Amino acid sequence: MPDLSYLDLYEDDGQLLQSNGSLSVDELIAQQERHGRPPAEDTLLRPICAFSITEHRSPRGAPMAKIVMLQSAALRVLQSLLGGREQGVSEPRRVTVYYTWSPWRPAPRQLFGRNFAENLDTWLRTADAGETLVEVPAVGPATIEEMVREMRTSLAQLQESVGVEPEHADRTPPRRQAVPRDSAAERRRALAQAWPTAAEVSRQLGSTAENASHRANQLRRDGQLLGVWLPSEQAYRFPAWQFDAGGAPAPPLAELLTLLRGPGGMSTQERLTSGWGEVEWFLTPHALLDGASPAEILPDDPARVLAAAQEEFQEPADARW
Repeated sequence: MPDLSYLDLYEDDGQLLQSNGSLSVDELIAQQERHGRPPAEDTLLRPICAFSITEHRSPRGAPMAKIVMLQSAALRVLQSLLGGREQGVSEPRRVTVYYTWSPWRPAPRQLFGRNFAENLDTWLRTADAGETLVEVPAVGPATIEEMVREMRTSLAQLQESVGVEPEHADRTPPRRQAVPRDSAAERRRALAQAWPTAAEVSRQLGSTAENASHRANQLRRDGQLLGVWLPSEQAYRFPAWQFDAGGAPAPPLAELLTLLRGPGGMSTQERLTSGWGEVEWFLTPHALLDGASPAEILPDDPARVLAAAQEEFQEPADARW
């Protein structure tokens, strides 16, 4: 597992205080569990935290350029939260919320794990290069506004001292980070071995076409079935949990895939996805499902999974508190 750079931001009597450094994933999780405590209204008993993957641990803390990046990401997330007030959202949030921020996406993406460890795991598995994880504790709009004012001034001074442009000049999306082989191709292949092939799904759906795989692949291309590409087989396999007891696709599956691939989710289309990004969502514990994964709930209660996806992907990220 990589080491992570972190930045903790505090507001105290109108002054912005911060601490930074780099720790291993295990050390960060232990630190979060040790320091976790209920927040008071409009008071930051816990800091706003930003995390990014770092190449080398430094006992002297994160380099200045890394601090600029972390603070910029935290500021963007807080600004998006303030934007929700224009839609009538003005009450304090009651839970800590986790967002990911990338300069190559139009808005922060909210994570729905039950705790820091689950959200950290999801981020590490799905993050693009340059993506930041931001933890926002339960505070009211007044505290967020004060933090934003202080951070704007602080960030401008940091950028000037480091010589960083105020905005990202290069908007070319980065390549996805390399994932260790034992946790990528091998893990995926092992996971998919028990899932049916296109021919098996077609027969399950009653197809008698000469091309045994045609029915399943057509539904996959139409966005009505989820298939995952296996390079080792040069073929698609189809997760078993997307089918109901009768062997048909779960009723809301097409709508779920549309939500996952839409602007609030992966911002992609079927022809541009291998299917594994969608699988990550289905297999990740979800707070709106009481910590169960969508794949666990889908066969028995598909409407509940659809409601969770609608809450996550249809509501604008900057409208949540």
